[in-house]
Amino acid sequence: MPRSRCGLALCEATARRESGEFAHPQREIALSAREPVRRGGALAAPRLLAPFPRPSAGGTSFAPPRVENSIEVSVEHVLRLLIVEDEVGLRRSLARYFALCGLEVTEAGSVGEAHEHLDAGVFDVVVLDVGLPDGDGLTLLPRTDARRSVVVTADPDPDRFRGVGVIRHFAKPLDLRELRTAVEAAARA
Repeated sequence: MPRSRCGLALCEATARRESGEFAHPQREIALSAREPVRRGGALAAPRLLAPFPRPSAGGTSFAPPRVENSIEVSVEHVLRLLIVEDEVGLRRSLARYFALCGLEVTEAGSVGEAHEHLDAGVFDVVVLDVGLPDGDGLTLLPRTDARRSVVVTADPDPDRFRGVGVIRHFAKPLDLRELRTAVEAAARA
């Protein structure tokens, strides 16, 4: 492991051990190692912290500030995202990414699992694969609202998607920034 990565790994380990935060007084380094946590089967966002300022000259202690300029904000409504994707690695990666973006994420690997989650709760946005092991993901659109869905697929068919009301669709492999922008737009629809 290269030296810089090793140092960051040690900082991260320290942060995990010490209440999830670590700041180095001689350098402008501050880490928040809060992982997404599971709440009711869904991944929920970790608490985010602003970068910590350097300690004042002559100051000996260095602790994360609890001031108004931190990004620690109470949120009245956390967006709920359902990811329906049969490819386990991709599904978990997307879930982790969106949880770190602040969304509450639920995963489904099939049409049947998606129906179970939709029966149990309401989702603001659904990221939906088309080719699923037990059927066509587009059959979920009547339950999810096509305007609030983002379709991801290896074989895009724009004419078919338009025909069922899909506005946002992406071909795999995915660009996470573009997908995030689409999810945010779908949430506002």
